[in-house]
Amino acid sequence: MAGRLTDDERADRAMTEAKLNDRVGYRARKHGVKMLRIQRALAAGAWMTPAAKGFPDLLVVTPTRILYRELKRELGKLSPEQEAWRDRIRRAGGDWDVWRPSDLRAGRIEVELRY
Repeated sequence: MAGRLTDDERADRAMTEAKLNDRVGYRARKHGVKMLRIQRALAAGAWMTPAAKGFPDLLVVTPTRILYRELKRELGKLSPEQEAWRDRIRRAGGDWDVWRPSDLRAGRIEVELRY
């Protein structure tokens, strides 16, 4: 029947960005990849980040390249600031992309971390 989600699709949609981050971090450590996670922190009663608004969540350094990756829930959308960073990084020749739970399940993230 059309429109029904598979168990994998339901699991992808249920995964939080924090859980995705944990699983990506585990795989990065497994492959000896260095990764910087830009996180918000509560300071003076407000959520703040040390990076400019919209900067990608992850800066990943593999043995052969540098990746800029935004983590999103399965149906999450980019903010205008994230789109602006995407465009700027790509214009400068950077490897910017979004990683979602379905990318983890499909093995895409694992492949990108290895090379």
